[in-house]
Amino acid sequence: MGKDKTSTGLIIMAGAMVVILGATFFMLFFGDSVGMTVVNTGTTTTTTSGGGSSGSYECPTGDLTNVYARYEDKLDSATNTYGVVTLYYMPKTTGQVRQTANTLQTGGAYNTANELACSANGVKWEPVAVASQDNYHSAVGAEFVSAGPEVRMTIPGKAFGHLQMKVKDADSEEFYNISGCGTETNDWVTFNGSQCAVEDNTATGTSLTMGTGDNINAMVYLRTNASETQYGEDGLKTLFLVDASTSVFQTPVVKRDGGAALNNLKDSNGLSNGDARRYGDYEYAYDVGSFDRQGGYVNFYIEGLSGINPTNTDDPIVEICSESRYNSVKSADTINIGCWTDAATQTQVSQSARYLFGFSIS
Repeated sequence: MGKDKTSTGLIIMAGAMVVILGATFFMLFFGDSVGMTVVNTGTTTTTTSGGGSSGSYECPTGDLTNVYARYEDKLDSATNTYGVVTLYYMPKTTGQVRQTANTLQTGGAYNTANELACSANGVKWEPVAVASQDNYHSAVGAEFVSAGPEVRMTIPGKAFGHLQMKVKDADSEEFYNISGCGTETNDWVTFNGSQCAVEDNTATGTSLTMGTGDNINAMVYLRTNASETQYGEDGLKTLFLVDASTSVFQTPVVKRDGGAALNNLKDSNGLSNGDARRYGDYEYAYDVGSFDRQGGYVNFYIEGLSGINPTNTDDPIVEICSESRYNSVKSADTINIGCWTDAATQTQVSQSARYLFGFSIS
């Protein structure tokens, strides 16, 4: 005896409800672990399930994924420029070790592939490019999972620019003379590793003669020496360090582009270990941000202590340096951040020449 149509319909509806309720419970319980993840691998798109938590990434035969990379200068607006930097794949999954990417290429080509481990549970990496001194900034790319036959990535970077400087007396609105560190062109001088001397300018009447209670009130203009370059890396510090005796001078006031007074990083242990060691004799350190070809300025105000007449042996010294990422000398497979390396004999990371100048008190 057959079932009537009403009974059959009720059974089908009841079954559908069970399926829907079961699926809803499964999604609520497991959350994103059952979501679909599309891994864009450039020439190949590998669709995997689980987002790395359900253990269902697809791996090629041999459980090795080909990983390709290149470093693109994002400041070049006219053409696509690709730089050669040292790139590391830093493991974000336990049990893996750092891998050094094969040599990067210019002209837009990807490098020769590295074979990185692939597993059903997902092996995650973070690409980190260290600084190419006087050439390219360090950079961190997006984390990725080595899955499927291949992964291709472009690391967004920037071209390094050397700093140029000119210094104005903020009170008289006239520029000081600068000597000792290269040819001055239209008041601009390019740092070359020697200590610049900011001096009286008899032609404009600027003076650095200081009696008791007198001050230096300067505007330090800074820009890079070429278009589409940048000094100071995004997300890292550009340090403006001051060596000025506390027995002669009051605490300086430092601002960027006329903004709020900046905090002394030395008061909060705000320097890397390497930089704290390198600049142990400096009393003050400020993060003044990056500079491009259009440039900006740093307000620098310092006043002598009451009853003290600063002399030419008390010149305040300023040094500028840019933090970057570098391969640690002391700790294996470690990327550090700083202006100077952690080696016993320290070297600068992003630049070869030191950028420093002194106000020559007359």
